[in-house]
Amino acid sequence: MKKILLVVSAAVMLFAACGKKGEEAKSAKSYPEKPMEMVVPYSAGGGSDRNARTIADIVQKNNLSNQPVMVVNKPGGSGAVGNAYANSKKGSDYTLLTMVGGQAASAIYNKAEVTVSNFTPIAVMAYDAMLLGVSKDGKYSSLEEIVEMAKSKPEGVIIGGPNIGNEEFYAYKLLEENTGAKFKYVSFNGTGDVISAMLGGHVDVGILKPAAAMSQVEAGNINPIVTYTEKRLEGAYSTAPTFEELGYPKTDVRVYRAIVGAPDMSEEAVSYWEGVLKSVSESPEWKDGYIKKNMLVPNFLGSEDAKKFILEDQERFRKMFEALN
Repeated sequence: MKKILLVVSAAVMLFAACGKKGEEAKSAKSYPEKPMEMVVPYSAGGGSDRNARTIADIVQKNNLSNQPVMVVNKPGGSGAVGNAYANSKKGSDYTLLTMVGGQAASAIYNKAEVTVSNFTPIAVMAYDAMLLGVSKDGKYSSLEEIVEMAKSKPEGVIIGGPNIGNEEFYAYKLLEENTGAKFKYVSFNGTGDVISAMLGGHVDVGILKPAAAMSQVEAGNINPIVTYTEKRLEGAYSTAPTFEELGYPKTDVRVYRAIVGAPDMSEEAVSYWEGVLKSVSESPEWKDGYIKKNMLVPNFLGSEDAKKFILEDQERFRKMFEALN
């Protein structure tokens, strides 16, 4: 009788254990159980919006997740509105946020309560390049010419860029620091306005991103004269040397495009989306349809490396603003 009871008890315990393991396995495999929300803190059609929708499309087309990624635009306050919304989802495993260097810099510049430090880094997907361009009908045709003029006549060369306090403004300050010349910076609402001002002869030089200036460069209206990259860009920008080629080392600017999660996102969710985004970065649609098309620099960083890079980048901006008082 005792043997029968022991056998039955063992069977019950084994069944219970197997059931528990089965439930754990089912639970582990079930994430995500509902659609993901990817917050874009800018308007539809912009760089961050294209980035998010490209990722969402690749995830769906390649079945990289059993749930869709829903892009939600929350524009306003140079990214502050979207940042605040994503921050309100603390502890959520279903909220992602696009993050770029200028968005992080604006939060510091405007002393916002929510900064990049609030979020959970998942991956850096790529770098945006940066360059100096001049109008084909403008006064200057090379970096040497504008540096020479600015040294002989401080603030005699007018440089245009989108807003003060973002990555373009950082690139401008880096230009002054490395060349020893003093320029005059005029800020605009966006790159499109900078290009219009260049073509209209209102500014001498524009700080631009390749994708935004591509049509005007290919049309021959804008000449790229130097890039803030480690290596030369390709295609229409291949004639533009890097700062290092011209004798100005340490003048590269890596404007990252990253994906972060809500504050206190679980390790399981971070690991899951890190893997998904890694697969996205390796897909032909990403490499050819997004990176090459938008003249970006491919570079994938996982969660730990992304966290280190993003926080170092934030500190870089903080030091710059402190120096500028």
